[in-house]
Amino acid sequence: PEAVVEGLELVRNGGMFIEVGNFTNTGDVPINPHRHLCTNNVHLLGIGGEDARAYGPALRQLSRDAGRFPLDKFVSHRFALEEAEKAMQVAMSPDSLKVAFEPARAKA
Repeated sequence: PEAVVEGLELVRNGGMFIEVGNFTNTGDVPINPHRHLCTNNVHLLGIGGEDARAYGPALRQLSRDAGRFPLDKFVSHRFALEEAEKAMQVAMSPDSLKVAFEPARAKA
C-alpha cells in the first residue's frame, strides 16, 4: 500500500493515478487529500476488476503512453497455462512484477 502514496507523490500536475489490481486488503496508508490530490489536480481512478469495462480507462492510458515507457518489460514472468499453480506462487512472491500466461508457450 505504501506504493500508492509514492505514486501519488510522483503524479504530474493534472495527471491521472490509476490503481489497478489491489484485490486484497493490504492495510491502510495515510494520504493528504490536499497535497496528494487537490493541489496537483490529480485524477484518481481505482479499478477493482469486478467488471471488464473498468479496464478501459487504464488500457487507453497505456495505449497513449506506449511509446514513452518500456511496457514490454513490465511482465517479469511468463508461464504456459499448464503451469498455473507455479505462476500463482510466483505472482505472490516479492520478486515478481507482473505474471502473464502465454497459452502457446512451451514448457522450458
